Amino acid sequence: MACLEFTGTRLAESITLPFLQREINPLVRFARHLKRSKAVKASLYIMSSKAGSFTPWHVDAAGEAHWLSVVSGVKWVYLLPPTKHNVEIWRSAETGTIRADLIWLPDLCRTPVVKVELKEGEALLIPSGYLHAVFTVEDSLALAGAWISEFNMGCHMVLRGLEIVAKNRKDNGYPQFERQCWLIARYYAKKWSAPDFRIEITNPNSLRCAQHLYRQLDALLIFISAQTTKINARKVGWRKSVASLPWGWRKRGMIYGVTNDLRTGLKKVDAMLLEMENLLFEKRRV
Repeated sequence: MACLEFTGTRLAESITLPFLQREINPLVRFARHLKRSKAVKASLYIMSSKAGSFTPWHVDAAGEAHWLSVVSGVKWVYLLPPTKHNVEIWRSAETGTIRADLIWLPDLCRTPVVKVELKEGEALLIPSGYLHAVFTVEDSLALAGAWISEFNMGCHMVLRGLEIVAKNRKDNGYPQFERQCWLIARYYAKKWSAPDFRIEITNPNSLRCAQHLYRQLDALLIFISAQTTKINARKVGWRKSVASLPWGWRKRGMIYGVTNDLRTGLKKVDAMLLEMENLLFEKRRV
């Protein structure tokens, strides 16, 4: 299989990104902070595969979500959800504890494998963290795009940590992962810590969505707090730490400010969610 990244080319200009990738992809939302780096290449790919080729079970860098659209040919995509047990099996395969090339990985997992057939003109959205394998039934040409988002930050953090432990993606991980995490943290720190900020909760579904985002950003706070502690303890040199920060962040106070503001915002939102949950509970009782 041949795979080429073509973000920023004339071909990319003719591609309309899916709504999700346009709206929640940090590479799009925070492009002005990332454009100076040569590593901003995680949006669009084109893949050519011969019939009979097989991509073994894997999780994409940092558990990124991505879409796969078949331009011609037929592909079978096998999917497994990122449960704790399944992720442990994948980690064992990545570190060599399990010979993934000699066994069918789903035989060791506790959840049923899902098979999706993609034909010409069809597309599939693979959620963050999903283990997947791809078999090419007929010679095919396909397009794909990938991104991370704050809505799955907990999953991204876990899988990124496993990648670092496995030491198999030192140079091939998700581009500027730490930098994008800081930009997401800064966005919500400024938004949620504002004095006039309020969360609009109208029904149980919107409450569950808000609670989910709160949990994901809480995981993000743990990550940036650890980064801040390393810098403060001088375990990471300032020049080295700047390399993982957004362009223009050259003052320590900016790092501490984002961390503290996000912590303040999360406390405020936690109180709001508890209040809204009690109000909805009272309405159901009435």
